[in-house]
Amino acid sequence: MSFRTWYSGTTYIVLLIRLIFALVLLFISRLLIYFFNIDSFSAISTGHLFYISIMGLRFDLFTLVIVNLPFLFFNSVPLRIKYNKAYQLVNNLLFYFVNTIALMLNFIDVIYFRFTQKRMTIDVFDFIDENSKEVFSLLPDFILDFWLPAVLWIIFALLLVWAGSHIKVNYLLINKYKRRNYIADTIKFILIFILFIIAGRGGLQNKPINIVNAGEYTEPRYFPIILNTPYTIIKTNGEYGLKEKSYFNNEQELNRIFTPVHRGSNKMGIFKDLNVVIIILESFTAEHSAYLNPKLDNGNYKGYTPFLDSLMKHSLVYRGFANGEKSMDGIPAIISGIPSLMSSPYLLSPYVSNDINSIAGLLKEKNYSTAFYHGGTNGTMGFEAYTKIAGFDKYYGRYEFDNDDYFDGKWGIFDEEFLQFTADRLNQSSKPFLSV
Repeated sequence: MSFRTWYSGTTYIVLLIRLIFALVLLFISRLLIYFFNIDSFSAISTGHLFYISIMGLRFDLFTLVIVNLPFLFFNSVPLRIKYNKAYQLVNNLLFYFVNTIALMLNFIDVIYFRFTQKRMTIDVFDFIDENSKEVFSLLPDFILDFWLPAVLWIIFALLLVWAGSHIKVNYLLINKYKRRNYIADTIKFILIFILFIIAGRGGLQNKPINIVNAGEYTEPRYFPIILNTPYTIIKTNGEYGLKEKSYFNNEQELNRIFTPVHRGSNKMGIFKDLNVVIIILESFTAEHSAYLNPKLDNGNYKGYTPFLDSLMKHSLVYRGFANGEKSMDGIPAIISGIPSLMSSPYLLSPYVSNDINSIAGLLKEKNYSTAFYHGGTNGTMGFEAYTKIAGFDKYYGRYEFDNDDYFDGKWGIFDEEFLQFTADRLNQSSKPFLSV
């Protein structure tokens, strides 16, 4: 080992050390969006900044695993060729290339954030494609105007190469690779990929983490601090946004036909801080209700929802409604009034990091306490993260129920027991409250 080499040994240790170093650089480059745009995050406390900076490592690990998958594979494959000098040269170049590109995306967003107020998503490439001539003609000016991020990116790239050149595979081990090494390395190969699959999923929860999961830790305006740009681009790849449609000549023409803006009338009276409970039923139809079908069976239809029917007799009931074709569409539609207009659910779309309002946010302005109840395993369909984005104070799911004697083994807690749990919590809620 030369005096210039920090480590020379097996591919596994080289893999670990290099990935840790790449993770540190990715972590620091992610946080630069805060320091370059501190005015945009002036309301954040030091404690919360530290908290979401650390929690962002969950998303950094995803990016690290995805962009380095070839490097992971080639360095842990159970074959003696991985100690070949030419093989490692190609492997090293691949490592430097993919990680330098990942870092570059973070540095670009340090400035691009000022124009969008969010991390870049895959649609930025559509913008570049549609305006390629203008983008490339302005690129030299942007680099000159915002030279510091460009210089820092070059420094980070050089640091990556410099550190990597001091952490080397010992090529002499190729001569010591015996039959027993194949067996041991096969076991290591399997274990490594199990660990990296877990890291790439963001944990052991039912579904891999998505952008919406940042809502578990902070509000949308701080998403750019907790998320990294390679992550948001990867996660929105294949998730296309809305295409602008033009059916009218101008907004005045449209407003004569329909306007979504409805102004309240003074006749509505003074706001009353009544408790609000919204009950959402999945896969239910109006045919189940006797109240909604008064003419069925010659007016003798009993239906299957006697309790809900009794509530509807004393409620404002809408007979024409739609809230999406999927469960993931329904919750944002009901809570935030976001219709299902895309091929993929809003919670998986590039728009999920946008600032939104909701009935929870509006009622919190009236000093309501707010809670969302869902008997499924926490994290299912991103509801827990979304309700935090939407402004709910509390979320109650399977883990808050805290009794798996009533867990069905797959989806969540049985309805009867969870509804009783919900009723108990409603009785304990501070008034006025909103519960969904």
